[in-house]
Amino acid sequence: MRIALIHHWNAGGDVPDRIWNSLCRLWPDAERFTSDPWSAEGHAGTETIDSATAVQWLRSTPRRARMVGQSHLRRDQVLSRLPKDADSNTALLEGYDLVISTSPAAAQALTVKTDGIHVCFLDSETVSGSLQEPRESFTTSDAPRTEKFRELSHETWQASFTPKLWPPQSSGTTGSLANGNAGVTHYFTVTHTLAAQLHFELSSQPHAVLYPPIDTTFFRPGPDSHENFLLLVCHPGAKVDLDLVIEACATAKRDLVILGGAEFRSEVDPLPPHVRWEHIPEDTELRSYYRRCRGVISASTTGFDPALVEAQACGTPVIAFHHPANEEIVLDAEQAGLGTCLYYHSLTTPSLVSAIAELERRPQNLSAVLSLGQATKFSPAHFEHSLTQQITRWMAERTLLSRKLQTPVFAPQPSDMPLRRRAAA
Repeated sequence: MRIALIHHWNAGGDVPDRIWNSLCRLWPDAERFTSDPWSAEGHAGTETIDSATAVQWLRSTPRRARMVGQSHLRRDQVLSRLPKDADSNTALLEGYDLVISTSPAAAQALTVKTDGIHVCFLDSETVSGSLQEPRESFTTSDAPRTEKFRELSHETWQASFTPKLWPPQSSGTTGSLANGNAGVTHYFTVTHTLAAQLHFELSSQPHAVLYPPIDTTFFRPGPDSHENFLLLVCHPGAKVDLDLVIEACATAKRDLVILGGAEFRSEVDPLPPHVRWEHIPEDTELRSYYRRCRGVISASTTGFDPALVEAQACGTPVIAFHHPANEEIVLDAEQAGLGTCLYYHSLTTPSLVSAIAELERRPQNLSAVLSLGQATKFSPAHFEHSLTQQITRWMAERTLLSRKLQTPVFAPQPSDMPLRRRAAA
């Protein structure tokens, strides 16, 4: 089976990079294509890029270099540019049984001429701008609206695992998602909440929900001694409210350590005395921070925050903003009596300060055992197994429908009817 993997290096999201790691591990012999972030750096004339050049570029973003460049760009592996179609300004792939794109940016303006399938992953941080519509009504304290959104999310989750036949070639969708990625045949969304948000755009195409992979075998509890500070981890591509967390920790008089890239550092200057900023470190040191801190604060207001899973894998308590996507990642300790997370329900300083106080008042309500169990849902092994199972099902459905369309249907002719009746008698 001929497989092509496509990744957009400068998409700006941490989740597509993690998905790419698993795809390269799952199909090490697949052909790998990349978008063209090097065109502005004097590499526009080359058709392939050796891994040494790619790693050098990737190191300009340390977190991405550590996750992608050093882990999966072997010295004998070249990254091919997507071949251009001579008749249009789009990329063209032919003869592949399976094409997988890690984000809409990777699949954009790509034509796949094949009888196989083209699968694209959708992450809330990397979908096209037209899909990032504000949905504050679902994250407010309005209980009926929030409950209605949960019902829609659950219904979409159930429908996502229902086998779907390949849509007829004549049927097309008019949604913004299909217009931006016309060559995509199947979709994966990283959360059920995102599937619910894209319910109408995905209604006519096969899709499923698949949680992104987090290295939960590496992020584990350890013997590191606990220290009295709160931790905020800003992964690339995440939308965080830094001012809120800094102000809340200042009000609560708690020390705060922020780990993030240069794009976040410019948002908070100068830093208060109780706040320490550090560039996001190597994974070994990052794991030590998770193990030593009193709790991890998630300042992400939408989408998927990998820090929530990494912290739970280390058995660390979590404080997170209450929105539907987080309900799939953590377990609410206040609602169940025993869980992995404490929510703050509004983006205000008093709400976050109250959650910090509750963590210190009842730390026994946050279970490290439950945290470990919750984190395993996002393990690379679970991701890779679910991915191969779903793709195999989709390809079988495609093959079955193709055979049905090719099987001729013969209607009995009037002259044959008397002969058949005599033979039956």
